[in-house]
Amino acid sequence: NNQNRDMIKHRFFCFLFGTNDEKFGTNFYIEKIKNLFIYDKKSFIISFLHLVIGDPLLAIWLIDAPEEILSIFQESCYEISQDVFKDFSKKNNHIWIRISELPTTDFFRNCKGTKVNQLIKTKGVAVSKTDVFSNFNCYKLICLKCLEIQKTLFFPKDKPKAFFTKCFNCKSQGPFQINWTQTENCNFQRILLQELAEFTPVGNIQSKKEIILKNDLIDYIKLGEEISVTGILKYSFLQNSFSISKNRFFTITVEANLIEKTKSLSSNLVFTFPEEKIIKNIFKKKKILNCLVEAFIPSILKKREVKLPLLLSLFGFEIGKKNSNFLNKSGINILIIGDPSTGKSQILKGFEKIAPKSIFLTGQGSSTKGLTASLKYEKNTEDWILEGGALIFADKGFCLIDGVEKLGIQDHIFLMEAMDQQTISIKKKGIVNTLKTRCTIIATSSPTEEYYLSEHSFAKNFPGEENFVEKFDLFIPMPDIIDPVNDNLIGNFLICSHRNASTKEEFSKKGTKLKKNFLPKNSNFFNFKEKISQKLFRKYVLYARNFIKPKLNPINQEYITNFYVSLKNECFNSNISKLSLRHLETIIRLAESSARLHLRESSVKEDISISISVFLFSFIESQPLLQKKILLIKFGYYLNPDKDIFKKLLNVLRTLLVTKFNSNKNQG
Repeated sequence: NNQNRDMIKHRFFCFLFGTNDEKFGTNFYIEKIKNLFIYDKKSFIISFLHLVIGDPLLAIWLIDAPEEILSIFQESCYEISQDVFKDFSKKNNHIWIRISELPTTDFFRNCKGTKVNQLIKTKGVAVSKTDVFSNFNCYKLICLKCLEIQKTLFFPKDKPKAFFTKCFNCKSQGPFQINWTQTENCNFQRILLQELAEFTPVGNIQSKKEIILKNDLIDYIKLGEEISVTGILKYSFLQNSFSISKNRFFTITVEANLIEKTKSLSSNLVFTFPEEKIIKNIFKKKKILNCLVEAFIPSILKKREVKLPLLLSLFGFEIGKKNSNFLNKSGINILIIGDPSTGKSQILKGFEKIAPKSIFLTGQGSSTKGLTASLKYEKNTEDWILEGGALIFADKGFCLIDGVEKLGIQDHIFLMEAMDQQTISIKKKGIVNTLKTRCTIIATSSPTEEYYLSEHSFAKNFPGEENFVEKFDLFIPMPDIIDPVNDNLIGNFLICSHRNASTKEEFSKKGTKLKKNFLPKNSNFFNFKEKISQKLFRKYVLYARNFIKPKLNPINQEYITNFYVSLKNECFNSNISKLSLRHLETIIRLAESSARLHLRESSVKEDISISISVFLFSFIESQPLLQKKILLIKFGYYLNPDKDIFKKLLNVLRTLLVTKFNSNKNQG
């Protein structure tokens, strides 16, 4: 109805000219239309919240009948642009209206028939995407008898009418052919969006939805990206549905109107006043490293030699420059080999909760396709398309593999390429592609024998090829050592952790009463303020990873090279496994991550000593027992150079208790 269209246009004009920018004192949307012409853009974004405030009735109509309303909006904006700029029609033929800030997000399971032809918003991960295809918007026919082009303009919905038309020149009924010179095409692309894991109910498989991209949204996203899609829910015929005689089956797709890439939490990263106070107090006392180690994976008691390399790996992330000729790795890859029931899976689960972007998988429940990428046959186009796996989804994040020894040899080859070249090469079914996998791999494994044998090297304890082990940067052995003192501490820790919330509250109340009544005011015995919560820990990690880009100090470079040369000479003289430049790069990356952890713009001597001690501990523990003793004698002073007296006394007392326990056992 033309009268209704004019009424909607009038209301939309009032909305556009009535929305002002209070900051600059200009008309908000008219300035946006001007910028379309200046910067040669075609997408005109309108905030749904502005529409609700300016004209609520238009907002309701937009949700219920988005296709018709958006076409009217498009006509209105085109008319305004022609009035503002006379040459606009020559430069821009179309303006695409995009609706942003839709308040509600619909889950995949709620996108059903009741919301068909309505505007919705949903979230997910892009799993696969097709090539760009072309579709007719309108076309003209040519008569093959008289070769005259017909005057009638046909649309895709007029396909039955086109078969029964008559030529205006020779009056015959064809045959006709599409005149390819006078057609208007519309490009489109299909992507498959997978439901986010946190929105999937327990026991259900993550559902997927097909999203159709048109115009400037084509090739806007990459595989593995988390996006939010605002679009129109539509029906489409299911493939081979017409082969069934009685029933016709349909599937629901979403025609995308706007795609927004989910911004990292760093864009809205704001520290509260109490959180700032906690961090400032910790920095004043120079205890930030100790506090972060204690807050990191709180379900694991102590084990500083295990937590510190993982913590540095969490802060060690930086993509190389585009113009750089060198391959800069994005993280520190770690392999953990330990006895059963030493907490390997618990460490990975705790790491997954803190890491900004991580994917957890098991070696037994993963295949090559799920790890790298798979090929899916598209029946409509009769072509193969790529569907990403875990390594692609973990780009710029962490891939955590529990039980890496259970993966196949082919999977190990792909992992070696991912760790070494930061890419995965796919050559199947005529598709040759290289996918980026700039992720940090942290894997766990069980030893070859029943228990970890310290007499053998780290590579021999791994039930696989030694070439695969060499691609990792750091190695962490976790043998189950009999230690009465440590076992007692772990037992008490587990019992305390399994108490319910009510008992924890009672103990905290008793602790505060004890502090008020018996302890002095300046006592640090119950100093709860210096403890870092998991929420504050995540914020700190995000801030450091996104805003701190440290550089290696030239003064410290000489110290690193001297250590590397002396260790390499010792390895050559003592017939120990050779050092390579990969190990030198690991030391440098550890120093940079230590500087990033301390929020420094350049590394200092403390960062170098931490990086050398972490690397040296990993390198010594990877050697057999005899070579391990030789290295400890000559390079032992590099390990924990700033270790305080209290910890040294604690180790002495522990050794005395162990010897006493063994002597009592022998006497008994």
